[in-house]
Amino acid sequence: TMGSRLALTLTNALPDKDLRTKIADGSVLKTDVRKAEAQRLLRTPFGRQTLRHFAEQWLNLSLVKSPPGAPGYVATTEESALVAAAARQEVGVLFENTLLNDGGKLADFMGTDDVVPAHDWLAKVYGTAKSNDIKPASSVDRHGLLTRVAFALHGAYGDYLPIAHRGYAVKVTMLCGSIGALPDMIDTTLPANAPDVMSSRQFFETLTERGTCIGCHAAMNPYGYAMSAFSVTGARLAKEQVKNRKTQQMVEVDVREQVDVQLDAVERAITNASDLSDAIGGSAQAAACFAHRFDQYAVGVKEDFLCSDDETAPANDLSLEETILDYVASSAFSAR
Repeated sequence: TMGSRLALTLTNALPDKDLRTKIADGSVLKTDVRKAEAQRLLRTPFGRQTLRHFAEQWLNLSLVKSPPGAPGYVATTEESALVAAAARQEVGVLFENTLLNDGGKLADFMGTDDVVPAHDWLAKVYGTAKSNDIKPASSVDRHGLLTRVAFALHGAYGDYLPIAHRGYAVKVTMLCGSIGALPDMIDTTLPANAPDVMSSRQFFETLTERGTCIGCHAAMNPYGYAMSAFSVTGARLAKEQVKNRKTQQMVEVDVREQVDVQLDAVERAITNASDLSDAIGGSAQAAACFAHRFDQYAVGVKEDFLCSDDETAPANDLSLEETILDYVASSAFSAR
C-alpha cells in the first residue's frame, strides 16, 4: 500500500499507529496528508536513522577506509577502523541536522562550518575538543563538507594521495557523472622522463593524462586536485611529504589545489576543497543528482541519471527536506 511504501522508505519499518490510521481512512492517498506524514516520520528515531543511512549510501561512504600506521596517526588497524566509522557518522549527523533542524538546502550542507569530533583523531585534525556533539570548525580551512575527514579517507595510492579516488567520489556520487569501466589492460608505468620528485597531483597528471587513461581521468581527476591539501588521514597539509623515486628519501613539495572543473556544463575555476564544496552546493546538477540518489535509495535500484555532463539541469531551490517531501508526494513515488 501507499502507506507501507511511505513507512519503509522513510523509516525502514512498518507503519506506526498514526500512519495506520491514515491508511485505514484512505487519507494517506492525499498528497498534503502524505507530505505531513512524511515530515513527521522523518523526525522519529527510525526516520533520523534512515537519513543517516541514506547519506552514507548517497555519498558512498561505505568505501571510506582509514589507513593504519600513517605518520603521527593511530597505529593499529582496529583504531583506524574506529576513525573511519566516526568520520562516516560525522557526515550523517551533519546531513540530518541540516535537513531536519536547520531546514537547509544542499548549499548549506555542502558549505557547512560544523564538525563532529567524535574520535580523538578527528578532534586533533579539527583543532577542537573531542565531542559527539556538533561544533563549529576552529579554522577557515575546514569550511565546506569536502574538508571533512571522511572525504580524505580513501587510502593511499602507493606513495601518493588517492587523487583519482577522491575525484571519482565527487564526479560520480555528488554529480551523477558517468565514468566508463576500467579497460582490461592498464599501463601504470611512468614515462621515462618523469621527475624523480613529484607531488601527488604531478604524479597523477603524469600517469593519467596520456594514452587510454586520459578520457576518464580528465573527467574526474580535477575534483581530486582541489582536495590535494588533505593527507590520507584527513589532516591539513601545508606541504606534502613524498618519496624521491631515485634516492627513496622523503622530501617536501608544495601543494597545488587550484584547478578548473566542469559544473552545470560550464568550466569553473576552483581554488581549493572549500571552494569546490560551495560550488557543488550551488550546482543545479548536484541538486538534481541528490533527488535522483534519493529515488534510487527509495526503490533500491540503480537507474541512469537523465542529465548528461554537457546538459544544464533544471534549477532547484528547494530545501533538502522539501525535495524529499515533494518526491513522496509525486506521481513517480505513487507509481513505484
